[in-house]
Amino acid sequence: MMKLAAICCLLVLTALTTASTSQGTDAPGSSYDGSLLIGAFNIRVFGISKVGKVHVLQTLVKILKRYDLVLIQEIRDRFCTAIRTLLDTLNSEVEDKYEMALSSRLGRTRNKEQYAYFYKPSRLTLLRKYVYDDDSEDKFEREPFVAYFESPTTAMERFAMIGVHIKPDIKEAVAELDHLVHVYDDYVNKSAGNTNAIIAGDFNADCRYVSKTALKNSLLRSDMRFRWIIPDDADTTVAASDCSYDRIVLAGDDLFDSYQQNRAGVFYFDREYHLDINMAAEVSDHYPVEMFIKGNLDLEYSPDAVQPMLPAYSDSISRSGSFRAVVWMCLLVMGPLIFP
Repeated sequence: MMKLAAICCLLVLTALTTASTSQGTDAPGSSYDGSLLIGAFNIRVFGISKVGKVHVLQTLVKILKRYDLVLIQEIRDRFCTAIRTLLDTLNSEVEDKYEMALSSRLGRTRNKEQYAYFYKPSRLTLLRKYVYDDDSEDKFEREPFVAYFESPTTAMERFAMIGVHIKPDIKEAVAELDHLVHVYDDYVNKSAGNTNAIIAGDFNADCRYVSKTALKNSLLRSDMRFRWIIPDDADTTVAASDCSYDRIVLAGDDLFDSYQQNRAGVFYFDREYHLDINMAAEVSDHYPVEMFIKGNLDLEYSPDAVQPMLPAYSDSISRSGSFRAVVWMCLLVMGPLIFP
């Protein structure tokens, strides 16, 4: 009898451990209502050397497969081998495949960068993509990359994502931030008046580059058409610094109505995947920022759906009959020992 009791205790511990380890934001959901999880991630100096590290590549895939649409920044690989390797590896691990929209190489110096959007064509249709043309003014170190999507599964018919990596410079960061208003206005004109846009990326809008006063007075912040949904006190950096560099800004009434306020924030992948500071820094010096757009479909099964921005999952306990069975069996076996 004592041996059976010991076995039961072991089974309970095993079940609890399984439940605990399954509590992650890359765990699949049981239903899909057309909602979208959208992210922006500065993968520091993303190139061949980074994808050559298997553990780094695996972590990047874990992070990216959470999203239906994600902006990737700081791609530095003139032959595009690294980003295509990342896309191929990601698609090898999911049923709902991704496609990529890739910008040209941008920058005034030899260290040119590219942007990429990974998106699921099952949920979004890419209508148009372009790099903002500021040749006449040269306001940006790296011009914003605009992607215009059709979104049949949400309340918005169409929206754009405007991705940008603002120059980390005390003088130029605010100027680039201000000029994003013109980028948005240009998009509205190009899209026949569609006002729904997500402006996202590494804004470098904090700490030594942009003061709180300068941020408050910036055009993108003071213009009431825009809503900043990542808090100013959110730490988006992996290092010891506490800076809110990475941001998401929304525009358009349909988008204001469609996003969920309690599901916008920072994805701390080091905590989620139990990485120490050195392992996390190999992945990037930034965390992804993300937001959730509500869907308008009837619930149906989707193998890759995830529930974003929740503190933990309880699916494996609440939906597991086997766990309850183990508990009942142990009560039956151990009952006579506890209550003779």
